[in-house]
Amino acid sequence: MYESNLNTAILDRVRLETVIASLERLRASTVEELAAASSGLTDSQIEAAVISNLRVKIHALAMQESELAAKFTDRNPELLRVRSQIEDVHAMLSKEVDTQILMNRMQLDVLAEREGTIRGLVGELAAQREAYPRKEVELERVQSTLAKLQSTYEDVVDQHMSARIKVASNPEWTITILNPASDAYRKKTRDYVRMALGPIFSLVVALGLAFFVDNLDHSIKSIAEAEETLGLPVLANFPETMRK
Repeated sequence: MYESNLNTAILDRVRLETVIASLERLRASTVEELAAASSGLTDSQIEAAVISNLRVKIHALAMQESELAAKFTDRNPELLRVRSQIEDVHAMLSKEVDTQILMNRMQLDVLAEREGTIRGLVGELAAQREAYPRKEVELERVQSTLAKLQSTYEDVVDQHMSARIKVASNPEWTITILNPASDAYRKKTRDYVRMALGPIFSLVVALGLAFFVDNLDHSIKSIAEAEETLGLPVLANFPETMRK
C-alpha cells in the first residue's frame, strides 16, 4: 500500500518538475521564440487557459508586425502600436507564467513532503520486516530460557518437599538425661514432730505479740508511773466508778 502511494507521489513530483521546467523555459523565451514555438512547452491543461490564449495573441501580433514591417518604416504609428501590444502581451504572459510557476512549486513542496513521509514509513516497515527474524530468534531464546527456569523451579520445589518429609519422618534429635529419676517411695501421711511443735510455736508467737502490743500502749496506768513521769507528787486520785 505504502509502496503504491510512494510510486504515485514520485510520478506526480516528476510531472510537476517537468511542468515547472517548461514554464521556466517559456518565461525565458523571447517574443520571436514564443511566436515560433510549438504548443508543447507546457502542460496541456495550463495551455488551455490564459497562457495558451496569450501565446496565440503574441503569435498573431508577431505575424501582423511582420506584415507591417515589410510595408512601412519603423516609425509607422500602426507598427509602433502593434509592437507596444506585443510587449504588453509578453509582460502579461511572463506574469502569468510566474504565477503558474509559484503555484506548481507550492504543489511540488507538498508532494515532496508527502513523498518524504511515505519514504519514512516505507523505511520503517522495511526495518521492521528485517527485524522480524531477529525478534523471532530472540523470542524463541527467551521462551527456552523460561522453560528451563520453570523446570529448575519445579525440581527445587520437589527437593524441598522431599527434604521436609524426610526430616518429619526421621527427626535427628539428641536427648541428654541430666538427673535420672529416683525409685518410687510412699510419703508419710502424719508427721508427729510437726504436730508437737505447732502449739509451742504458736504460744511463743502469741506472747511476743502481746508484749509488742503492750509496748505500743504509752498511757499512764498507776500513781507511781504518774509521779515518775511528771516528777510531781500525787495529791489525790479518783476511784474508778462503774457507769450505769
